[in-house]
Amino acid sequence: MFDKQALVIGNDDYGAGNKLQSCVYDAKTMTRSLHSIGFNVEPQINLRNDEMSLISRQFAQSIRPGAIVVFYFSGHAGEFNGKNYLHGVDSTGDNLPDVQDLLREMHQNRPRVVICILDGCRNRMESLYQALGLDGRSRLRNGLVPMGGPPSTIIAFSSAAGKNSEAGHFGENSIYTKYLLRYIRAANTDIDIVLKNAAVDVQRATTNRQIPYLYTNCNEHIYLNVIPSRNNKAWSDSMQFDPSIHQNQYMTQSIWPHTGNFSYPHYERAGMINNQYPVYENTWYNTMMYPYTYTYLQMFL
Repeated sequence: MFDKQALVIGNDDYGAGNKLQSCVYDAKTMTRSLHSIGFNVEPQINLRNDEMSLISRQFAQSIRPGAIVVFYFSGHAGEFNGKNYLHGVDSTGDNLPDVQDLLREMHQNRPRVVICILDGCRNRMESLYQALGLDGRSRLRNGLVPMGGPPSTIIAFSSAAGKNSEAGHFGENSIYTKYLLRYIRAANTDIDIVLKNAAVDVQRATTNRQIPYLYTNCNEHIYLNVIPSRNNKAWSDSMQFDPSIHQNQYMTQSIWPHTGNFSYPHYERAGMINNQYPVYENTWYNTMMYPYTYTYLQMFL
């Protein structure tokens, strides 16, 4: 079996009216869930920019070849000049972690896959202007920009590019993490299905106000929780890792092209807008239309 490693970060203690209430709780509940399915989890809360950069770099160096890696962040994040930045709890200073740089560092030791889950983009962060040395006329966006990564990368946004995501109250999860936690421990289930099931529930729960997005160039089945059985497809897939393929993974070009600075109103022209799932009040009709959603919910309720 392969190593399963995770770095989980939750930041709440932002100053200047930007304080959040649910991100530390998100991190703690995500840590427990991943640990329960065999992940070696490193949880971190309320980190400064320099601490996030240092800890992320140390985590990247600890990744073992062939490992399944999860990087989870809950807190404030923003985009500037085509790059996505995570924001630490300090309102001033530099060294904001660049997500694209973090992904490249995490791939240096040739993991099997890096799954990056970003539950951020809470509201406009004026302190990001200070941290980046910008004035109010600069083009700093609160949401994230579409992004790719090295081969074998899965990136999940809690909301569409350029949009905010809903945080929770004290002692509650954010709307995205709440539904993700319902599926992430599902046995013998491809991570692609896990993330899509959570996204559908978020869309329906928010009446399409929040639409999670998934960007991936991982072309194999990835199972976070495998129940061993020789007759089980997940078990057989998990035993088919070929290190020689991953050793040369950088010879393969990512299927995600450079997105540049798209203007947010024109995303739909690039095919980046999800289907708008209808929301119906009739429970029986919902069950017939989305049976898999109700089946999975019954597993964890």
